[in-house]
Amino acid sequence: MRVVVIVLEVLLLMTSCQFIDREKLLDDRLNTLRDEINFNDVEHYPNFRDGDPNFVRCNPLAEKSERLVCFQHNFSAGLQSLIQGFNYVTNKDIDESVKLIITIDNNGFITLLDYRASDDLVRKLPKVEKDLRELFESISVIPATKFGEQVSVRCSMQIDFETK
Repeated sequence: MRVVVIVLEVLLLMTSCQFIDREKLLDDRLNTLRDEINFNDVEHYPNFRDGDPNFVRCNPLAEKSERLVCFQHNFSAGLQSLIQGFNYVTNKDIDESVKLIITIDNNGFITLLDYRASDDLVRKLPKVEKDLRELFESISVIPATKFGEQVSVRCSMQIDFETK
């Protein structure tokens, strides 16, 4: 009986050592993976929906860098055409830039988070911020994805206002 107890204790100690080593290896591997993952990057950038008259849909099969450039270009071009439709009238020349920070949520809705413009532009075009907020509320896109899940992304962009 004593021999059986000793053998069981030895087996138990051997398996518990292996279990601890296996746990440690698993923890080390998880920590390594966590360090390798870039949580600020997405697998697929947002894209436009088919049939949107203001924006061109980017090729979802293109290289990742090409999809980013396509989205940025088409987003800027679409916004430019929509902003030109505001038909602002001013008696003074404007050559100003506005910095926008937007978020595209995991449902594809765009929200203007921050609007930075000079005091001069705000005086000349007081409705710009309100118009931009409403404009973004009317646009929806296919959201970005990370690990196959739809995620929110934050973007910054600049809009130039120029009249002569």
